[in-house]
Amino acid sequence: MNQEGPWADKELARQLLYRIRRWDPLGFEAIGAPPDEYDSAVTPIATALRRSPDPDHVAAAAGAFLREHYGWGGARDDDSLRSFAVELVELYRSRMDRPARRPL
Repeated sequence: MNQEGPWADKELARQLLYRIRRWDPLGFEAIGAPPDEYDSAVTPIATALRRSPDPDHVAAAAGAFLREHYGWGGARDDDSLRSFAVELVELYRSRMDRPARRPL
């Protein structure tokens, strides 16, 4: 990943992974699965967020990834996905308004 704007990719990845695990759309955290189970979802979601920080776009990209790789889906899941996407876009936009941190 490249550094983009004031939000370094490492920080974006960390924030996204934390939020994916908290949302736990597949129930991995609930069953005590290894902590890296959602790692593969970070890149496609981060890419969608950077391309268009719009909840519909982010939800579509995240949903497509989860359906393709895990068979995830359903009407109830779509509602939680939309809420998740709104949270990510709000976080991303709030972070983009902050000044960049300089490395020590």
